[in-house]
Amino acid sequence: VISVLYIDVENFKHINDAFGHPAGDKALSIVAGILQGRIRPTDNICRSYKHGDEFVVVLRELDRVRAITIGLHLQQAVASDKTFELSPLSISFGVAELRQEDMSNNPADDLSRIIGYADADRIRSRKTAPQENTQLVLGLGVEEKQAA
Repeated sequence: VISVLYIDVENFKHINDAFGHPAGDKALSIVAGILQGRIRPTDNICRSYKHGDEFVVVLRELDRVRAITIGLHLQQAVASDKTFELSPLSISFGVAELRQEDMSNNPADDLSRIIGYADADRIRSRKTAPQENTQLVLGLGVEEKQAA
């Protein structure tokens, strides 16, 4: 099983607009460092190809429930970090998992598909209750996977 966290840095546009792009770059660097410092060496993190303020974390051999736990820990770590003095930092995230039996013969297609599910999960959680991502994320993604 592979799970993916699709992470968005909240209010990033505000940081860039209010404090300038160097401040935005510093905020992204801080978030990336926090994320990298809290995942396993066997996991992977990268910036999203869609938007510069989003990250994708690939968690190997972790199911959706355990991935949500990781996401919540990452969310708390970012929120409690005070390194960025200009504005509080926070993240939202979505989660999706891909089980062995659902994998195709094309790993690139599988990865693209699971990233899309995790991003849709993130978007849906923000629309449902933007301030309550941590409470809602546990129930999200099931319908998305069944509908796919």
